[in-house]
Parts: sequence; structure tokens; C-alpha cells
Amino acid sequence: MKAYFTVEAACVLPIVFGVYIFLIYEMFYQYDRCLLEQDVALQVLKEQWGVEHKTGELEQYLAFRLEDNVLKKGNGKVQAYASGTVAVPFKDLMVWTDNDNWRMEAAFSSVDVDLAKWIRLSRKIMEGIENVTHRICEEP
Repeated sequence: MKAYFTVEAACVLPIVFGVYIFLIYEMFYQYDRCLLEQDVALQVLKEQWGVEHKTGELEQYLAFRLEDNVLKKGNGKVQAYASGTVAVPFKDLMVWTDNDNWRMEAAFSSVDVDLAKWIRLSRKIMEGIENVTHRICEEP
């Protein structure tokens, strides 16, 4: 009657422990994916605004290995693409796939905007709003 604790400890606890490890590693994957998307968007914005940067200037990742990082500018657009892999822990347990890595990709594009034109347009809009507000307040 007392031996069922031993059976439970031998069968259930390793499964629970494995699930916890998998969830923690999945959180590392999600963190790295969010960081990669942020880095790709930041590269596009820095290129668009003329801020000096390096193409390989990315954050430190927990488990991600960068394989491809492309930045293109042309036709009024700035585009960036990055991809890489995350090594899967406990590869021997993944019998349903031959792939030992999880693939991660991120892409971002933006319309190339001339900052001087943008500031002038913003000022015109603000002046228009002030004129409309002024007219509304003056009318009886």
C-alpha cells in the first residue's frame, strides 16, 4: 500500500520536471523572438533616420543563433530581414521530427520619409487645426 508513492515519484515526477524545463526553454524562445523583431525594426528606423549603426549590431540573445541579416534600401522603402535557429534541448526525445533546431525569422519594412518634409507637413497640419479651432471658438 505504501509503495505507490515510489511508483508516482518514479513515473510522474520526471514527466512534470520535463514539462517545466520545456516551458522555461519555450519562454527563452519567445523572448529571443520578440528581441529579434525589435532589433530588425530598430535597424530599419536607424537606416531611415540616418543614424549611424552597424548591420550586425544586435542585442544579446539567450538561445538564438543569427544566420542571416539583410538590410535593403531602395524604391522609397527600407527593409530588413533576419533569421536564425534555436537549438532544441533534449534532441533525442524529439522523435516526431528530424530537425534539431527551431527556426525563427523576422522582417520589417518602412516607407523612406524625408524628415524635413515630415516636419513641414506636421506644422501645416497643426496650423490647420489651430485655424479650425479658432474659427469654431469665434462663431456664435
